[in-house]
Amino acid sequence: MRTLTRYLVARFFQFFAVVVVSTVLAIVVVELLLNLDRMLAFRGGPRGILEYLGLRLVGEYASYVVPIAAFLAAFLTVALSAYTREWLAVKAGGVSLLRFAAPLLLCGVALSALAPVFHESAVISARQAWNRGTGGDDPIRFRSGSFWYQRGARIYNVGLADRARRRLEDVEVFERDPSGLLRRSIRARNVELLDGLRWRFRDGLVREFDPDEPASIPRVARFTERVIEMADPPDAALLAADPAALRIPRLRELIRARLERGDRALEQRRILAERVGDWTSIALLVAVAIPLGLGVERTRNLGQSAVFAVAALVGYYAVRNVAAILAAQGALAPTAAYAGLAALLFAAAAVGLARTPR
Repeated sequence: MRTLTRYLVARFFQFFAVVVVSTVLAIVVVELLLNLDRMLAFRGGPRGILEYLGLRLVGEYASYVVPIAAFLAAFLTVALSAYTREWLAVKAGGVSLLRFAAPLLLCGVALSALAPVFHESAVISARQAWNRGTGGDDPIRFRSGSFWYQRGARIYNVGLADRARRRLEDVEVFERDPSGLLRRSIRARNVELLDGLRWRFRDGLVREFDPDEPASIPRVARFTERVIEMADPPDAALLAADPAALRIPRLRELIRARLERGDRALEQRRILAERVGDWTSIALLVAVAIPLGLGVERTRNLGQSAVFAVAALVGYYAVRNVAAILAAQGALAPTAAYAGLAALLFAAAAVGLARTPR
């Protein structure tokens, strides 16, 4: 029994490594073809290209590569065992389906358990470094439910960013004089990023301070709309207020802050639910892949089973995207949407295993 376990685990991780490396190479080729100009502008030179690729691979693609690689590794391990009649020999030796599948299921559980550690350390760090590298080198900090960062003499406080509409919410800008004393503050509920460095503030409040008279009462003026040129590089604010670059404790803090302000925090709750759902899906995708791979015993056709496996994977991600859209629009509670996805995968695995010939 121990020999069988070692054999299946070793084969699983061999295929897992092959799929990961192949996928990474494919992504690198696509990025080089489509985004070479952005790579060269990122830092400049070969080092900038390598840094760009590293941050993109870890921060953007790892969340997709690991579940897909786990699914394909489990499928290939089982499918080849069925195709070469190893599974038939194992059955003849009195080994049950559950005992045969257990090592692969444990591999999936192990990857699911390691995924949060990897994501909350490497992936989040890569996202934060990407945001700094794209928007500037100044650190971006999350404090008291909002994002803080500095550009030159200005300090920015951004509550939330809508990248699609290029808008910011709950914005406050502090302007200092050359000696570092506060000269002016601008607060607005909504800000629209225009062309160049111009921002359109709406429903705002301006406070002007006299640095020579710190104890004097500031001049206060309200406005309906005002366009101001900021020192902020284009799109830096949109990158700075990025909930996906927050670790879970900070993300939950942001959700609480949004709820206290009367906002439903749908996008932030969706990000949290999606993150946990992606970790759980690794083990469940492995469970789904096992009966798909064992189907080779019946069809004696690796290609046909591979088509079914790819179709199942594409179908899962299609449903996942629909669930994400519904959760973002408030049609479904984010937790319910991703719990439903997990239940769907569990049901598919249970039905598939129950229908597999013993």
